[in-house]
Amino acid sequence: MSKNKNHTLRKVIFITILGWLICLSLPKFGYGNTIKILSASSFKPLLTEAIINFKKTNPNINFIIDTQGSQILKFQIQHGVLADIFFSADISYIDDILKMGLIDVANNGILCKNEMVLLKYKHSLVKINDITDIGYKKINLILGVKSSPFGYYAQEIIKKITAIGHHNFLEGLQANLISLESNVGSAVGKVRFGLADATIAYKSDFYANSNNLVLITILDKYQPDIFYGYAILKASLVKHDAKKFIAYLTLEARKKIFTKYGFIPLLED
Repeated sequence: MSKNKNHTLRKVIFITILGWLICLSLPKFGYGNTIKILSASSFKPLLTEAIINFKKTNPNINFIIDTQGSQILKFQIQHGVLADIFFSADISYIDDILKMGLIDVANNGILCKNEMVLLKYKHSLVKINDITDIGYKKINLILGVKSSPFGYYAQEIIKKITAIGHHNFLEGLQANLISLESNVGSAVGKVRFGLADATIAYKSDFYANSNNLVLITILDKYQPDIFYGYAILKASLVKHDAKKFIAYLTLEARKKIFTKYGFIPLLED
C-alpha cells in the first residue's frame, strides 16, 4: 500500500474516532440522561437556579432549556418538536396539548401564580406613578403581541381600565405604542436598555433582574388570573427523571425559590 493510501486511511480512522468521542461527550437527549425543557421566557431565571441546585444531588442528569413565548412553544409541541417538559405561562396551553393527546392526565398540573406590573425605565424623563399614566402621558410604550400570554394579560388589564370610565385612555395608549414583542424577555430587555419608557410585564421579571427598572404595582381590580403550569410530554423517553425534577420543584423546602423570583407557589406536597 502506498504512503498516500496509508496517510488517507489513518486520516479517516482519526476523524471517525474523533467524531465518536465528540458524540460520547454530548448530552444524550432522549437517551436517559438529558431533560429537554420548553419554558416560558419569564420562568427561565427560576429554572436556571433550580437546575443548579437539583444537579448537586443529581449530577448525572443534564438539561437543555429552550425559552420562547408559551404560544410559540405550544405550536412547536403541536408540530412534533422533541421535548420532555413544558412550562407554560398560561395553563390554557397545557389544556390544549392535553386535548391533542400529547400528555397524560397524571403528568401535568399548576405550579404557581404570577401577577402583572408596570416596569418603567429607571432613567426615563417621564414621571409615571400609575398604570393609567400609559394612556394619559406621552411615553414610548412596549406591549406583547395578543397571541402571547403576557400580551394577552396586558390586554385584559387595558380592557378593565377602559371599562370603568377612563375616557380617551385607549386612544392615548395606542398613540404611545412603539413595539409589540412576542416574548416578555424581549420587551423587558428593551425597557432595561432605555429603548422604551415602560412595558406591562410579570412581577417575576423584576425579581429576576431589576437593573435599570422601577416596579409600579397594578391594582388587584385590574389583575388577570395568571397560573403557570407544567406538562411532561407523552413522547418523553426520560419520564422518570422528568418526574423527579417536577417533584423537586414542589417540595416544601424548595418552594422558597418561587417567592424569591416573585411567584406564588400553589402545588402541595
